[in-house]
Amino acid sequence: MQAIKRSVAMSRSVDSVHDRVRRSLAPGTAAAGLLFAAGCTPKKPVPIGFLCGLTGRLADLGIGGRNGTLLAVDDLNAAGGIDGRLIELLSRDDEQMLEVARARLTELFDNGVELVVGPMTSSVAAAVLPLASARGIPLVSPLAGAREFSGRNDVFFRVVSSSTVSAPATGPSRPPWRVDGCSTSRTTRSTRS
Repeated sequence: MQAIKRSVAMSRSVDSVHDRVRRSLAPGTAAAGLLFAAGCTPKKPVPIGFLCGLTGRLADLGIGGRNGTLLAVDDLNAAGGIDGRLIELLSRDDEQMLEVARARLTELFDNGVELVVGPMTSSVAAAVLPLASARGIPLVSPLAGAREFSGRNDVFFRVVSSSTVSAPATGPSRPPWRVDGCSTSRTTRSTRS
């Protein structure tokens, strides 16, 4: 019976030592675990916006632009993203309507985008540029080429030259489909001799 009492007493003293060690190590272990978990947490992605007409009469421009942007995002993410942060593309259809474009750009801003690719047309770019300028968020347009965007110090960047530069370089000064000083479509050429 004495041996059993000694064994129980030793067991209690060992348990109490373990409990004291566990209690003293618990805060440090918890802190180390939190630091480790914080270091292993994936970095938040970089939100990039895409604003263009994805429906309607100019949808081909928007869809092509979105697909090209997705390819670029995939390439950048495959290479590790930006400073180890993956890129998340948030696309919005501006429907080629100025009020819709403003509302959709505001949505993108509210979602925390750091840059917007688009819009594709100069009319939409002119409508949304004041919103982007007010927030200091850059717009990068693949196609908006109106000369009104030239020589300004703002947040608008275009990938193409202005239409005043590119238009003369892409065609003759007097297209063959001009009739008596009026432009007509290419499909309705004059039959006059």
